[in-house]
Amino acid sequence: MTGLMPSKESRANYSLFAGDNLNRIFARLGMRSEGALGIVSRSCFLWFLTWIPPAILFWCFSYEPDLEPRNNFFRDVAGLGQCFLGYPLFLYAEWKINKSTSSSLRTFVERPVIDERDKASFQGLLTKLHKLRTLKALDLTYLLLAYIFSWLWISAELQNGVSTWHARLGEDGQEHMTWAGIWAALIGVPIYNYWWLRFIGKCSLWSWILWKISRLRLLLVPTHPDRTAGLYFISKTQTSFGAAIFAFGVSAVAATLGHKLVIEQASPLTFAVWGPLLGYILLAPLVFTLPLFAFTPHLKELKQKTEEQFNRQLAVLSRRFEEKWLYGKKETIDLAAPEISAMADINSAYSTVEKLRVVPFDFESGAKLIASTVSPFLPLAHWLGLVPPQIQEFGSYVKEIIESLNWHG
Repeated sequence: MTGLMPSKESRANYSLFAGDNLNRIFARLGMRSEGALGIVSRSCFLWFLTWIPPAILFWCFSYEPDLEPRNNFFRDVAGLGQCFLGYPLFLYAEWKINKSTSSSLRTFVERPVIDERDKASFQGLLTKLHKLRTLKALDLTYLLLAYIFSWLWISAELQNGVSTWHARLGEDGQEHMTWAGIWAALIGVPIYNYWWLRFIGKCSLWSWILWKISRLRLLLVPTHPDRTAGLYFISKTQTSFGAAIFAFGVSAVAATLGHKLVIEQASPLTFAVWGPLLGYILLAPLVFTLPLFAFTPHLKELKQKTEEQFNRQLAVLSRRFEEKWLYGKKETIDLAAPEISAMADINSAYSTVEKLRVVPFDFESGAKLIASTVSPFLPLAHWLGLVPPQIQEFGSYVKEIIESLNWHG
């Protein structure tokens, strides 16, 4: 083995998404492009598949003037959010996460961080990643669960005694699915369910990879300036999952809550509104922080051993330094003396070790995840009047300043 530097042919092995079953389907449909072009083309395809057909069916068979908002397909805030916001945001999140996780896996090799004795194990992990990424059984499981959740949803719709565009109350007092509702139950909702289930699977796979890597022998540097022994790049990778948090928050949680508040006129104090919101805000950042604790035993042991070694060495060096510079007979101090410079360097290194974090995560990364979690709900908070007047006034002040600028010279 000549090392694990990625060749052009093997770079896909570092990816969570590249070459998986869904991306191969998109490739067969001619949508191979990555980046902005791929996001636009795939989003349009999903819109035409999940929203346009039920819109046509609703217009042809169910539309009537002066429909109540809950009976009007075109006023379904949750559906609009999931389709027109959810898919583009999830596709962007996939691109961003894939780029970040692939770079992180390459970093473990290129620096290197993996001990030479465990490189074969790491290569085996990459091979396992490739097999799991392309495993059809996983996608079939996501699809089966997607249809189960869709069935549970439509079953509840048919038994709640409330007429909606999915199911209308008939003259017999029973609810009957509309043509648009049938399409949503068979195509639209399962596809969206599959999408977020697939993302949960990818996030779980990444957490498993981090756990497996944490079991290897790592070449950590306790005096590394990132204060995580050279593992800070993992923290940056975890913050990229904020794109997925934001996508799910906007399309699933915020859109659903918006539908309940705007269309169903539900009270913000009901559990169906504040329960999912509170649970999501508390759990979403935590889910993507917990995998980093797999490296805590490594970092904790490293910090303890390094501090002990420094203390032993510093005791000897400090005594020699004091004997020469404090109790010696020198009348003048040479500030350029190598002993002074060496003592300053050692003290700086020891200070870095003392501040070594036992979890490769920092306040900035945590703040980014929290911001990705909370930001989808700010428009709702503003609409409900929960944004403090001081913040609103500050926002208006900033807006006035921007509008007063002469952008055209």
